[in-house]
Amino acid sequence: MNRYWNLSEQERATLTREQVEAFLAVELMEKGVTKVEPPSLHAIEEITIEATEYFEVQYKGEYSSPDPTSFVFVTTEQAKAFIDAAPLKKDNDWGANDQNFARPCLEMAIVPIQLPTQQAVLNNKAELSKIKELKTANEAASAAYHKACEAVNEAVNGVWEDWREYCSKAAQHEQVQATLAEYRELCKGDNDMAMEFLSKAYDRKAISAASDWFGLDDGATGASFGAWVDTPEPEPEPATT
Repeated sequence: MNRYWNLSEQERATLTREQVEAFLAVELMEKGVTKVEPPSLHAIEEITIEATEYFEVQYKGEYSSPDPTSFVFVTTEQAKAFIDAAPLKKDNDWGANDQNFARPCLEMAIVPIQLPTQQAVLNNKAELSKIKELKTANEAASAAYHKACEAVNEAVNGVWEDWREYCSKAAQHEQVQATLAEYRELCKGDNDMAMEFLSKAYDRKAISAASDWFGLDDGATGASFGAWVDTPEPEPEPATT
């Protein structure tokens, strides 16, 4: 079975994104998670219902934005007469024990809007209901798809995190390797001298990690980590009083 986790750390680090994706089917199978296919959504054609111009009265809302009163009028004169009547709005103060009170409608204005008549909506109700039914079905299918995708992502997340981690480590180790090769060339092939300079650029932990990653001797560049890595780190001198 072609498992990602059967590869060595070095092999994982050399994989491309496409090669990692090829291992995910086995990872999903082992986790008991099935693949997910995008849902086939219903095609929806909206209908246009003939609208008529009405005049809506709006007022300054709680956050200074215009709020509709939900009252519309056939003429501006009717709307103006409504404003002149200085209507009050039943409101509620949540912070005052949900107390209801009468609030003046401030800065009322007349705004033209386009609305169909009630009869026009009733004439098209069957078609409108069908559109709503299809939208609801599409929303349910999309929600189920996104939930299934979350399960898939959770199942393969460990593979992606591991791959990114070892790609990052490989890049760090390759940098150490390339630096050692450069220093060895500058030191006319003197590996010991090159390692002394390398220890100024990187700490012992980074050099030891690169040594473990590539092996003690790097045949490609002729640079050797071994002589320096195998040398015990000097003990700190005792503090003098």
